[in-house]
Amino acid sequence: MAADHGTKKNIQWPMTECGRREVVMLHRVISVVAVSGLCACSGGTPGHDEMGLKYQKRATPVLQALALYERDHSSLPDSLDELTPAYLNRLPTQPELSLDAKSRQLSFTYAPSLPRIGKINCYAQLGDEQWSCQGYL
Repeated sequence: MAADHGTKKNIQWPMTECGRREVVMLHRVISVVAVSGLCACSGGTPGHDEMGLKYQKRATPVLQALALYERDHSSLPDSLDELTPAYLNRLPTQPELSLDAKSRQLSFTYAPSLPRIGKINCYAQLGDEQWSCQGYL
């Protein structure tokens, strides 16, 4: 009896239609898990990606203008539009800023670039130029 060394046999197992669907479904699950792993491993703190830092840079002058407005008027404006043109030449078009006078916060929300997914919400307390950001899916 001769030994069969080094030869590989390609064995094909018969697959039913049900088996094909299971293989396709398994492939999809593996793809989703792989993408999720990439997103989780993309690292970084919410708001510290390129877009988040760019938006914070654009929004910080609005924080500064709000502080000056409050100093001059002893109150916050009813609308950010009141900051122009006396305190700012113009408001940034992106990000879309929101002022909550009650909590004294300026905030914006944005969708980070891939591979991250979801939304990031960033806010800063008036009188403080430090931004805090939180991500959510």
